[in-house]
Amino acid sequence: GPANDNCITLETSVGRKQLSCDSFLQSILEISPDVSVLMSDHVHQAKLSKSRTRKSVTRTVEWARKILKDAKEKEDTKGTPMFFAAVEGGTILAQRKYCATALSKIEGLSGFVIAGLSTGETLYQRKEIITEVVACLPEDKPVVASTITNPLEILEAVSMGIDLFESGYPWRLTDQGLASCFEVRKGFDKQQFHPQLRGRSLSKMNLWDPCYKLDDKPVLHGCKCYTCTTHSRAYIHHLLNTHEMLAQVLLQLHNVFHFQSFFKNIRMSIKSNDFNDYRKWFEERYERVHLENANE
Repeated sequence: GPANDNCITLETSVGRKQLSCDSFLQSILEISPDVSVLMSDHVHQAKLSKSRTRKSVTRTVEWARKILKDAKEKEDTKGTPMFFAAVEGGTILAQRKYCATALSKIEGLSGFVIAGLSTGETLYQRKEIITEVVACLPEDKPVVASTITNPLEILEAVSMGIDLFESGYPWRLTDQGLASCFEVRKGFDKQQFHPQLRGRSLSKMNLWDPCYKLDDKPVLHGCKCYTCTTHSRAYIHHLLNTHEMLAQVLLQLHNVFHFQSFFKNIRMSIKSNDFNDYRKWFEERYERVHLENANE
């Protein structure tokens, strides 16, 4: 909703509500989360003019200063979370850099979120934004990228200095009845897929497909999640077709576990100082598997 210099407007189940810096901090201290992203003047990029972008950045920085100043005065309050600041600025690099630089000078921040990604910018613009913003932020504090979900884009973002990701990727797969199954390490068993699935994606499995009706194999061979060690593809196919909520529960357990395995392998490659080799292998394998599958 609309914002002014003192508050933002939120759409809630009981109508529009205004949220000021004071009410934001009060709510956060009452909820007591581990991490909280500070209130920012975020506007969808498609609607941002240069003047509106400048106003958005100015408000975001001023609100961050006020909230952290007030939080410091209440630092004896139990449950004070780690505060992350949102770096606004749309696709205007100068505003992104100004916002990142100004926020990095504010004491009390634990990290930063590059806000407004995947809201209309091109892939090239996104890469520019991440590169310029990360260069302006302190190296000893984590940087979060919002709404980057594609595994290849995640690896690229990691290479540019992104530490954490906010992603709905597992949920979106689950919502469509899909199971994530792209290869996260060497040893992929191509034969795990039903022969009728040649020509379809090898990065995700559509368990609505009738070919799984009598398939008693686990969703993903070798996966250690609860779903794969306990239930079969046929069972989840049955649950989907009978519209049982348990289908989404089991798929979500698998999809989150598999996504976490992907990040675990990324962390391991960084720790062993061979991230670039892992990324190269993953990109080549990811693209080759899809090409081979399409030609079968």
